[in-house]
Amino acid sequence: MILTHRFLFWDSNTNQFHLLGYHLSLSPKEREILLALMEARADGTDILSIETLSQRKQINASARSISVHVCSINKKAFDISGRKLIQFSDGGYTLAVAI
Repeated sequence: MILTHRFLFWDSNTNQFHLLGYHLSLSPKEREILLALMEARADGTDILSIETLSQRKQINASARSISVHVCSINKKAFDISGRKLIQFSDGGYTLAVAI
């Protein structure tokens, strides 16, 4: 299975993300956060609340920890694309519209 969002791809066979054709090296928690956001987008949910993310079995982290992981994901994405990948909006996180 492959999930896509604009120029972001996730391959379930390798459990790897690629942004603009470059491998996005993520920690296990970072992968789970990004995957949760991509799955939510695919299901038609644009914003995932911090509570929803923190309660996912694979993530199981505090709001502060999630914030730190999101910052790390954004830094890695910025290094590749010059843009943030995740935005905070209305009490939750969402994938950026433009990558």
